[in-house]
Amino acid sequence: MENVQIVMKGKALEKKMLVLEKRKKNESSDITETSAVLSSISGLLQNLSPELGMSYSTIQQALITINDEVKRRLSDLKESIDFSEGVIQTIREPLAVLNNDMMFRTANRAFYDKFDLDPGETDGVNFYEIGNGQWDIPSLRNKLNDIIASNENFENFELTHEFKGIGKKNLMINATCIKQQDKSKNTYLIVIEDITEKQQSSELLQLSEERARVLIQNSFDIITIFSKEGDVIYESESIETVLGYKPEERIAKNIFKDRIVHPEDIHEKLNMFKRAVEQPNKDVRAEFRLMHKDGVYRMIEAVCINLLDKPGINGIVANYRDITERRMLEKQKEQFIGIASHELKTPVTSIKGYAQILQQLFEDSGNEEVVSLFNKMDNQIDRLTNLIKDLLDVTKISEGQLKLKLDEFDINELLNEIISETQRFSPRHLIVKELNASGRIIADREKIRQVIINLLSNAIKYSPHSDKIIVRSVSDGSTVTVSVEDFGIGIESSIQSKVFDRFFRDLDPAINTYPGLGLGLHIASEIVKRHAGKIWLTSEKNKGTTFYFQLALRDNGHKA
Repeated sequence: MENVQIVMKGKALEKKMLVLEKRKKNESSDITETSAVLSSISGLLQNLSPELGMSYSTIQQALITINDEVKRRLSDLKESIDFSEGVIQTIREPLAVLNNDMMFRTANRAFYDKFDLDPGETDGVNFYEIGNGQWDIPSLRNKLNDIIASNENFENFELTHEFKGIGKKNLMINATCIKQQDKSKNTYLIVIEDITEKQQSSELLQLSEERARVLIQNSFDIITIFSKEGDVIYESESIETVLGYKPEERIAKNIFKDRIVHPEDIHEKLNMFKRAVEQPNKDVRAEFRLMHKDGVYRMIEAVCINLLDKPGINGIVANYRDITERRMLEKQKEQFIGIASHELKTPVTSIKGYAQILQQLFEDSGNEEVVSLFNKMDNQIDRLTNLIKDLLDVTKISEGQLKLKLDEFDINELLNEIISETQRFSPRHLIVKELNASGRIIADREKIRQVIINLLSNAIKYSPHSDKIIVRSVSDGSTVTVSVEDFGIGIESSIQSKVFDRFFRDLDPAINTYPGLGLGLHIASEIVKRHAGKIWLTSEKNKGTTFYFQLALRDNGHKA
């Protein structure tokens, strides 16, 4: 395409130059001829005036009129020449005009600027001697010799050369012979375009495309491009490593008709595709099982994005990652946590019982120092019990075994109860109540209690230099929203979306010193979700955090 444009530009310039040269030639010829004729006529008329019966003054007046016409023609010629020079100078591409013997005749400003030359260096100089002979390039000399010998033009001659002062350049050169009746007076228009940057850009683009191709081919993930109708229009070679199919076995297949997704996961995959179509340029994620060519299903983590409007792609791009082994390891870990938690629960309960018996004995004997130590030990046993309980809850959640014991109760009564208990053990913080909700909810009272205690204890834990916590409840007639606000260390915006993830811990050294496994908020969020509710937060670093959860009021039903 670039070459075509260069040819068109060159031909347009050549056409202009030919017209201008012809105009100048015709004008000069006419004026020369007219001047000669006028001179001849003037002499004849002086001799013949008596015979013509005209006075010499009359003839002289006629000659003056003719002379004025000649001056006008000369002025037109000058304007034509000035116009041609203006056109040449304003052309952006460097161009030069050479005589038949390759002597430099003229050039435009772009030529001198591009090749760092001065007009004084070119006047009356052979083209090959310009700039200390830097244009004496064998391949170019051969092309110009050919045009002189054949009087034919050449186009799209590519030349790469190291020019003194301006470095290595890639040039595209066109040359046109401006023919005269006398071939020795032919001139040659040389049009030059610097394509160095274009060529470098093209090479970089090719390198980038090759790099992308190699990366895709050697990726462990499957890259698939779908049409809007669900047809596979591209499949990376990694599909053979992950699922055993060759790319050509899947290209042109339709995900709605030729399915390799597990029957139980069809809705998940099709819903992902539908959401991608409806949300251009946004990541859409899902997990589902795809059947390997050997008939065994693999668990796939998929991310797709709608790039239908992107030229060169025009499709929905999906990245498939095989997470089968990861899921197996996670399941084994959860099984281990579950077993370990169950095994720890009984001996810890026994230890607590024995400790309470010993504590009572020392209280009876009046040994307050030992009793104090037993109180500390009892607190640590309670912490261990809570950790075990959290681990058991996480196991139940991951296995879908979290059972809810639904009951109807007033959320404000539960909040008052928890706030009263917490205030006794946290005298340093004043817990302010702003309970404005009205109505009752249907939920698992103990599980909702667990959520509130977690949010309240976190508020106290992460606001060590503050002395106030605010607990609010509001209702809008269909839902009730509970919030716990602290004025503590806050949460960075970059990690706020992760705080409900299992085992998430902020790596900030100032925060990571606080005890905990990173399970409390995860469990709280799962409990709220199992009640068909919502949980979220707002926070500003060093100013505090507010956690919210929202549940339906009794009259709006419950979906657990």
